[in-house]
Amino acid sequence: MLTYLFAGQCISHRSWSLPVNNDGSPQRSVTETFGKLHRLVPAADGMEVPWTLAGTLAIIHDWLLGGLMDRRVFMAVGGSALTQLAWTAVNTEPARLAAALNGGQVGATLIEQVEETIPQLRRLDDHQGGGGANLTYVNAQFQVVGRLLQTADHGGQVTRRLLVALAELGQLAGWMAADCERHGLAQRYYLTALRAAHNAGDKPLSANALSAMAYHAASREQASDAISLGTAAVEMARRSPVTVQALVTSRLAYGYALVGDAERFHAAYGRARELSEHPTGHRPRWAYYVNPQFVDGACGYYQVSLARTCSHNSRRHFGNAVTLLTLSASVAPDYQYQRDALLDGTWLAIAHIGRGELEQACEVGRTALERLPHVNSPRCLAQLGRLAGELRARKINSHVREFSTELDRRLKLVA
Repeated sequence: MLTYLFAGQCISHRSWSLPVNNDGSPQRSVTETFGKLHRLVPAADGMEVPWTLAGTLAIIHDWLLGGLMDRRVFMAVGGSALTQLAWTAVNTEPARLAAALNGGQVGATLIEQVEETIPQLRRLDDHQGGGGANLTYVNAQFQVVGRLLQTADHGGQVTRRLLVALAELGQLAGWMAADCERHGLAQRYYLTALRAAHNAGDKPLSANALSAMAYHAASREQASDAISLGTAAVEMARRSPVTVQALVTSRLAYGYALVGDAERFHAAYGRARELSEHPTGHRPRWAYYVNPQFVDGACGYYQVSLARTCSHNSRRHFGNAVTLLTLSASVAPDYQYQRDALLDGTWLAIAHIGRGELEQACEVGRTALERLPHVNSPRCLAQLGRLAGELRARKINSHVREFSTELDRRLKLVA
């Protein structure tokens, strides 16, 4: 029986009903929850078109038909429905675009405006997260570029630059949708970004989209998909700049952590760390954040997962996580990437809990909680909720009891 993941739950295509509540009462059906105007659609629906520019334009047309008020609710998919599309991109060479330098109806000034806007949108996500109106605004820009691709004469550098812009916006929108816990929508953005980057012949950007899909799968504990997608990203990035190889290799490490493969985890982490220390050659503008500190912070919280799946060395892995996360979790309140600091802080608190260091866990958890007013991220709220769950079972400790009460109170205020 085919199942999809929706709002973190498995849904059968026969009934489309959600599971029971914690008290045993039935939850509302999907139709009741979202109303008759909404339609459930798998994230990969309609993506089985040829990996050509015409195929990508058909997918763009579907986005434009949905418009800014798309009534579809996309369900996250897994297994071959997702990974087969990824590996098709790896194994398919993109068709060459026409060589005309000034083809199309879109002027150079307009394209430059689009390209200059994207870094500003990335800063919006870095500083605040994907919640609120942020994702809606990025989606509007994504739709605009899609419309330009549909209305321009398709050929030459104009089309390629628009495809690259669409891929960058799609990857960013996917990241923000995942931050909003809208996992099916995130997958659809990522798959569209992958196609656009493929048609543009931009393998580093394709590898970035694949690695984002791998990270997304890992963050939802879909380990098999994470490893398959991460391996595809590494394969795609073989001849890419060093910073891109560092990025995709670090994200593959997450999948290995989930299955308790310490040897492959440390090999991927070590390789990513080595690559990030020597960023020779061209650095794509979207890889601005890739450096040794980024790799350490990411692989720090991956080691929390490794500690839980590799029980015979769990204390050592928790200790490694504490070492790697302490710096990123203790940055100043005016640090521009407060969402990342909040997430790293909650992972650090959980790592301290794993080591039985409850007072330290409460101390760093309180610092993480103080960052909450500066971010707009459902993912951060969910992570703080996980920390709250870890603490409830340990309320016999006076430090835990005090902080747990404070944390529960703050989470209720923003629920």
